[in-house]
Amino acid sequence: MSFFQNKMIVMKLSKFLILSFVFISFQSIMGCVSTYSQSINSDFFVIPNKSTLDLRMDSIITNEYYIDTNEEIKIVFALKIDSIGEIHSAHIKWSKNFNIKYSYNICNELESNFMVKFLFDEYKYRFKKNKYVFCSYLYSNIRK
Repeated sequence: MSFFQNKMIVMKLSKFLILSFVFISFQSIMGCVSTYSQSINSDFFVIPNKSTLDLRMDSIITNEYYIDTNEEIKIVFALKIDSIGEIHSAHIKWSKNFNIKYSYNICNELESNFMVKFLFDEYKYRFKKNKYVFCSYLYSNIRK
């Protein structure tokens, strides 16, 4: 083989290797993206209204969250919600008969697992041109 033929073979081989690397990289990136989006979508509970949110909170707040299980519990949360309903920040503003040592648990649960688009839609008119809405949510185990 001549020098020119060897050079052509090396160039074709290097082009093949580069394209293979790009294809494999693209496949692995797309695999990560789809895995990430599936885990995001499967982790969140889409909450359509306040009564559903209250029922979901009932299942989270167990007897250990109460100071006195014979009394009612009330918690007011301050929430920061984006336009798709994801809660970016949840803090307890006020509580009655709530064991404060569980405040991180309950706020983390709200931030990590709940999509509350209905709250964003309810408050978005007060926060025009903002990416987020800020609102309060009152949870009570006694419903009127």
